Amino acid sequence: MKEKILFFTDINKNMVELVGGKGANLGEMTQAGFPVPPGFCITTEVYNDFISDIDLNGLDAEQAQEKLISAPLPDYFSELLNSALTKFEPDTLFSVRSSATAEDLLFASFAGQQDTYLNVPANDIEQAVCKCFASLYTERAIEYRKKNNIEKASMCVIVQQMVFSDASGILFTADPISGKRHVEIIEAGFGLGEAMVSGKVTPDRYSYNKKKGTLIERTISYKKIAVLPLKNGGTVTANINSAKQVLQFPQIKELFDLGEKLEQHFGMPQDVEWAIQDNKIYILQTRPITSLYPLPNFEDEDFHILICIGYVQMNTAAFSRMGGETFSFIFRRKDVHITEYNSELISLIGGRLFSDFSSLFNRRFYRNLALKILPEVEPLTAAALSEVFSKHAKFHKKKIHFPKGLKTLPIKVIYRFLKGNTLNTVEYAYKLIGEICDKRSLEILTAPAGQQRIKAVYDNMKLIDIVVNKFAPLIGTSMLALKMMKRLEKNIFGEELYTPYVESGLEGNITTEMGLMLGDIADLANQHEGVISELKNPNYATLNQRIYARNDDFSEKWAEFIDIYGCRCAGELDISCPRWRENPELIAKQIVTLALGKTLGDHRDEYKATVKKAKAKANEFINQVQLKAGKRKARKLAKYVRIYREVFPIREHMKYILVRIMDSARVALLKEGADMVRKGQILRAEDIFLFHYKEIYEAIEKGYDLRDLADERREELRYWNKLNPPRILTSEGECIMGKHTLKNVPTGALVGSGVSAGTKEGKAKVVLDPKNSVVEAGEILVAPFTDPGWTPLFINAAGLVTEIGGKLTHGSVVAREYGIPAVTGVVDATKKIKTGQRIRIDGTNGYVQILE
Repeated sequence: MKEKILFFTDINKNMVELVGGKGANLGEMTQAGFPVPPGFCITTEVYNDFISDIDLNGLDAEQAQEKLISAPLPDYFSELLNSALTKFEPDTLFSVRSSATAEDLLFASFAGQQDTYLNVPANDIEQAVCKCFASLYTERAIEYRKKNNIEKASMCVIVQQMVFSDASGILFTADPISGKRHVEIIEAGFGLGEAMVSGKVTPDRYSYNKKKGTLIERTISYKKIAVLPLKNGGTVTANINSAKQVLQFPQIKELFDLGEKLEQHFGMPQDVEWAIQDNKIYILQTRPITSLYPLPNFEDEDFHILICIGYVQMNTAAFSRMGGETFSFIFRRKDVHITEYNSELISLIGGRLFSDFSSLFNRRFYRNLALKILPEVEPLTAAALSEVFSKHAKFHKKKIHFPKGLKTLPIKVIYRFLKGNTLNTVEYAYKLIGEICDKRSLEILTAPAGQQRIKAVYDNMKLIDIVVNKFAPLIGTSMLALKMMKRLEKNIFGEELYTPYVESGLEGNITTEMGLMLGDIADLANQHEGVISELKNPNYATLNQRIYARNDDFSEKWAEFIDIYGCRCAGELDISCPRWRENPELIAKQIVTLALGKTLGDHRDEYKATVKKAKAKANEFINQVQLKAGKRKARKLAKYVRIYREVFPIREHMKYILVRIMDSARVALLKEGADMVRKGQILRAEDIFLFHYKEIYEAIEKGYDLRDLADERREELRYWNKLNPPRILTSEGECIMGKHTLKNVPTGALVGSGVSAGTKEGKAKVVLDPKNSVVEAGEILVAPFTDPGWTPLFINAAGLVTEIGGKLTHGSVVAREYGIPAVTGVVDATKKIKTGQRIRIDGTNGYVQILE
């Protein structure tokens, strides 16, 4: 039989199910020799016995608590409690605190959310225990468990000898605001810690640099009150009105040293509660700082800069482990065995992809180059990087081995630009799609089951040669043409009058063509009886089968769309995300919205009008340059315009190739996952994506049971999804998000970057998940980010606002080609703007106004 009461001396960190997270940590610290006041845990066994005969069905939170507080404890409890209390002096007072199995955990701390009772006499402990048990059913505790997918929780109660503290507070072994791991923070107040925890007093604050061993900040506050213990039990709030410093340097140093030892013992930064009585420091509890963004293990002491790829790729959702690794395969330089693979350029940290180009930034040339390129891609990332460069000039020195062909890329770009031969570029890109995708997909899908199938995915996802040698020179040429175009325009006119229009209405972009084809399908839906009702049927798993059974021109067009674009989805660069061919819900919903809200052929007419306007503006641009600067400059401009408009559309073709091959890899991996399910190694085929390729490769050979590890990885992925990834993460742990520079912006406007010219007023439609939303004609789409999987929502959208992105990201490119204004990089746009609010967006100057 499990113990009902355990003293701290008998508890370790692995006993969470019995004593909760808080109790396990107190026991672990006690056994490790930290100065913890003595005490014991009333284990979850007592709670389970207590709750087993109580019916809470149909009761709300308040009623459940009332019933639990008045319920009797198990018959055996009083005798066990009294026996435990004999270890203390008769007049000892205690703190009685809850320790739920769902708090003070690695991925969720839930600090201070359940009950604590201070200065409790022995006779009152049983009542305090009932109140602690009842605190598991407060509204906030219930909501917390729902939010964190905690289906079952139990409760332990901690009974600990009271510390009559002269001073108390919190110690963070890393800075929870900046994320810096080498900075410790102490917040201190007089008396018990309750006044500080409840926010009734402003504490003194001390910051300490672990590396240098020096105090870097000391802020002494004016403290009006303190919570003090009463001699016979209970507490009182007293007016103290003191500006006196709470701690002296020896106490500060001792606390910081204890913090470092706790961090080393638990292997991660800690949030520590402490108290001082008669000049002796006590640790009351410790928990992980779950708000910190994770850091990888660095092999050196150099300063590293990690750039988050998600902001550049317009997807900041957490990747699965296999998803992150599959993406890194694209840029694989060496041909090493799958079990020895370790990405040189890309790391998965907190579920997000980061690149470490630190060694390049030791040279001013590369620092300047990054600050020239990044503003076009993701301005806030450029701002964050600039902030780092303003503070640091020396970085990690290990040489980066770039893929073959990258060093000569600038030469190839300049050569193509000077030659100016761009005819049939789009046709060339489509030809590459056929050649590359067909060959690689066939190799993946026909590979024998088992390790050979895993290796086929690994081998065929290496696409760096295609990226660097086939597409990058062409796209670089178009970007150089645009740069030269803008420079010429600024020299002659002093401002951008024409280029925003020249950038719009490009022809041949595969993602734009996808949206137009979707509009064609919506037209057909209107012309065929019964199609709309089929598309509205929520059984999307059978939709493809039902549509194909129609055997008419609508089903042919639908089949063609799925064949070409069914490999896409929102979050498509993560191989774990289901594709449209698997779940066409978004497509079906948007077709219905389009079909019911548009006139036949509208989408094609609007697109043609945008293209016509862009070409007219380009001609006007060339003519005005000829009038003001002569024929020679006009001929140069005509070349720049032609190169840009003929070449830039293939930017999305390159990504399409990656996604198409990744889709075949997903099919193969799900088949392997199904085989592993049959062998009892995992529960669901899609669980395969929770692992690294090496883990699956070895599990296939050795028959490992991965089911328990899959559960842990699922929990890990949930935690990752809650994290807000920084644009720049340094090796010190600092998280930098970047800030906009305010220029000529109306008061109260939300600032971003103008990426598609024009202004528009309309009702906002805030969309967090494209699968569950539609955009009505005339609505302005407000989203955290967009990738090609969001494109169906663009067809009706009158404008676009996103929280991340720049001129070269997906949403911006598609917005320009559809001729709708767009503003990206609007921080917290989906929180500040509500669906239905009337807003005005200015895609030329880069801001959004909320009108109502």
